[in-house]
Amino acid sequence: MKKGQIAFALVKVQQGRKIQGESDEFMTKCDKCQSEYATTCYSCFALIDGGFLRRKLEEPRKVLLETADGKQFTGELLMVSPVGLGIKTEIVTSSYYIIKLQDILKVKAQLIGARGRDGIYGFDIIEVRRGDNTSRRLNKEEYRALTMTCGQLLEEISDGLPDNVKQIVQERLKLELDKARILDSLQVGQTFKYQKDNIEPIAGESGHVTLPMKELIKVAEKCRKKGTHCRELIINEKNQMFDIHGIPFDYQSGGILVLDVTPILLKEQEMKKKEKKIYHEIIEAVTGGKMLIVEKEEIRTYMAIGKTVLKKDVSEPQEMEGVREGIRGFLSDSGMSQKEVLLFLVCVSEALTNTLKHAKAGSCRVNIIPEGIRVEISDNGPGINFKDLPRATLMKNFSTKKSLGCGFTIMLQYLDRIILATDPGGTTIILEKKITPAAENREAKAG
Repeated sequence: MKKGQIAFALVKVQQGRKIQGESDEFMTKCDKCQSEYATTCYSCFALIDGGFLRRKLEEPRKVLLETADGKQFTGELLMVSPVGLGIKTEIVTSSYYIIKLQDILKVKAQLIGARGRDGIYGFDIIEVRRGDNTSRRLNKEEYRALTMTCGQLLEEISDGLPDNVKQIVQERLKLELDKARILDSLQVGQTFKYQKDNIEPIAGESGHVTLPMKELIKVAEKCRKKGTHCRELIINEKNQMFDIHGIPFDYQSGGILVLDVTPILLKEQEMKKKEKKIYHEIIEAVTGGKMLIVEKEEIRTYMAIGKTVLKKDVSEPQEMEGVREGIRGFLSDSGMSQKEVLLFLVCVSEALTNTLKHAKAGSCRVNIIPEGIRVEISDNGPGINFKDLPRATLMKNFSTKKSLGCGFTIMLQYLDRIILATDPGGTTIILEKKITPAAENREAKAG
């Protein structure tokens, strides 16, 4: 008996021993699988049927399961054979399941009741559905697409190229895929190979990506004309975002990778919201409540109170004087001391100076309110980095390109409250100062 045959026989013996004597240990107590993610470990393959064609996937693939009464839930495909699937999921009891493996590939399967542990279950394939065609097992191409490793996938894409070109192309594809992949959150949706005007899917990955073929043709055409890697970000009608990479092999062929980046964007947005909330609380605490960080929509609520007595756009330093004089006029008989008026105007000047410095132009609006005065200064600049705000409010001489600099501490010292809204689309700041009831008389005169 040859060496390979001996090894195969030993594996079969181990398989039989495991199934008969140690079936309760599969998937969790296999020393071989804990030390290396092997594709020939039959100790774990007791979960599904399929003999030597059973394969553990290089990386779990997300799948969608649907019960007989239409309830849907997700799972991770861990194991595949032409007649069985091993899936990790929170199982929902049903007489059968429809499992979506790819966009146009679904299987009807039954749970293998006696096999399953730690949320991992075996399923027998009853029927494979591919469009209008059906069969009782996965065909060769479907089986290969599901079990193909990343290296095999790249080999498939570059098949047919000269040997001296193939390795370079595979390295470029791997590099682009690695650059676009963000840990486990990123899922390869679909992989295509284009030849002249023909685009065909190579391996349907997890993620259930559906994009119009015209979008892929557009990327392929762009790659062909430029002769270099092309990238497009596309949002479909369901507000899902896809990162499409096209890699040309020669003047008429190449590969396309479609990556679903929606989960990543949602995760980033969630993290930014949490981070923003933390900075809001820090700044409110360190300023004793004198500074509030709000959303831009809330700014309208604050400026809806009182009467607007001045509105002016500012794009040049000399235009600041007109704003200061207008405010000085409204405060001249308010009962506020000359010193208080001067200090308030210094704060207005600081805010306007920062607007011109960082955003080149802005607008100013002055409201007289029952408690005093509010001056709103807004711009369409790059916004302020929230990470800089705590230091900007606590450190007297702290300044960065996008911060309010040392003017921030001046404003906090002499104003009663600062209300700030900022994002990458611009910054709005409200300077608030309480004054004597004479301000109301001024409002009456202005009316």
